[in-house]
Amino acid sequence: TTVSFYASNLVVEIVSLFLVVSFALYWRKIARFIRFCQDWALLDYELEPVVDTKKKTTIYHEILTRVPERSALQYIENLAENRLITFHTILLAKVIANANRKGSAGVYGMNICPSSLLGDNYFILEKHLSRLRPSEVVLELTENSNLPYDKEICANITKLQQRGFKIALDDFGTGNNNVEVVQKISPDYLKIDKEFIRDIDSNEAKQRLLGMLSEIGEMSACEIIQEGVETYAQQLTLQSLGYN
Repeated sequence: TTVSFYASNLVVEIVSLFLVVSFALYWRKIARFIRFCQDWALLDYELEPVVDTKKKTTIYHEILTRVPERSALQYIENLAENRLITFHTILLAKVIANANRKGSAGVYGMNICPSSLLGDNYFILEKHLSRLRPSEVVLELTENSNLPYDKEICANITKLQQRGFKIALDDFGTGNNNVEVVQKISPDYLKIDKEFIRDIDSNEAKQRLLGMLSEIGEMSACEIIQEGVETYAQQLTLQSLGYN
């Protein structure tokens, strides 16, 4: 009598077991990646004008990512969990390159996370940025990162500035995007977080704070951009504080 300890289709069973164990161990990562693929299929972009209200001119258009039924923050968090932040930034660079090829000339703002300015991430990103005309791009350094602006990040920002790219410090006044960073990288624009703008026309404390931020911008030779201005009363209040 012959006793067989293994099934005849051993290879199939081993592969099946491997897949089951892999799913059990990495199901969260798999789910996040599937979510990313779903978002990517529905990904859309909007252009938000950054306007000089005194000169009545558009400085540039910021490219905003939009995903149906998901906030931009949720989408970014999923990108970070999948380590795809730099990949998304490359997509933005390609959007600008395609717009230029189709004759949609203009100046576009694209978000860059500090993590994309480190190591291999920067090496890959720099290749794609080199295909753009620096005079038509504003690189907005986001606050969605706990990374400090170390020597490598600051050095790579300087390289981009030397190539002619303008730099904007996004959500200034929150997180890591503070006065210390302004001194390190000397950005062209400081974008004031919209939380400072809410109720500005009736909140004297915020008015004093914005006055101080305006002084920081002047001392640092930076232009100030206010995010989230939605009412005429807010605009008038900001103009009275010296903002355009």
